[in-house]
Amino acid sequence: MAGESAAAALGLDRQRIRHLTGDSPQRSRVTIIGLGSGGFPVMEHLAMSGWRCFTLIDHDVLEDVNLVKHPAQRSDLGRLKVDVAAEWLADRNPASEVTALAADFLKLPAADVDKIMAESDLVVSATDSQEARNVINELCVRTSTPMTMGLVHRGGTGGTVMAYRPGQSGCYTCLQYIADALDGLPSDHDFPVTSEESEQLYGRSVTSYGVAGLSADIALIAAMLAQVTIKELLSIEEAAGTVLPSMEMTWIALQVRSTDGWEWRPTMIDLPQIDSCPTCGLVPDDEAGPGQP
Repeated sequence: MAGESAAAALGLDRQRIRHLTGDSPQRSRVTIIGLGSGGFPVMEHLAMSGWRCFTLIDHDVLEDVNLVKHPAQRSDLGRLKVDVAAEWLADRNPASEVTALAADFLKLPAADVDKIMAESDLVVSATDSQEARNVINELCVRTSTPMTMGLVHRGGTGGTVMAYRPGQSGCYTCLQYIADALDGLPSDHDFPVTSEESEQLYGRSVTSYGVAGLSADIALIAAMLAQVTIKELLSIEEAAGTVLPSMEMTWIALQVRSTDGWEWRPTMIDLPQIDSCPTCGLVPDDEAGPGQP
């Protein structure tokens, strides 16, 4: 196949996965916000599955403390994560088209954010900041940009992955309202507060501090997020010829373990839009009450 020969010449021979990606052109521009232990592996999976157009946003540098979770190498210590990621993409597929922004997404000028959103076919929200997740969600709703989001709960006890389909599914705000009313989902409260957390949260008032999970815990959720993102991209690109089944659910919560033992228990939901959602709902913000159906 001429197309595959050309791809192989560029450094990425995809013939062994073509039955899964079908005739997708794989030219969608994917913006990944957060290149940590979750976002970096998602980027790797997307690239190894054939996607090559990326906008990468993260202001952090790789530190010693990251080596227990992040797939980058010790030789990368002190480097910006976006630079490490861009280098990895160039090596894996020299045909990659990468824009790497070493910036805090929340501090980008409005004009830059508007440009990023206009150029994005899908946004991957892989930040560990709740504030950033909410802002990214609001932007995707406002611009009708498809989004996938993943997060790992404290201590790696579980995680949450979702896909936002503009005009078809609920958004991240809807998910938060519904999650509060459901029992049996993984939560940040599943892991007991450690002495180190107490020192940071109550002794030093570091409100964003939380204990991490094992790299294997994070890898489970990152792989799920990558799979959901791939399926959303194939749908956006209207790929034919793929043997991958359709994906109706847009919200997957995975309980990995609790204080009582190991579980690996998924909950899969087709996330509905809440009419009174202040982000994507059908009524004005001032008329919407939290959690109203």
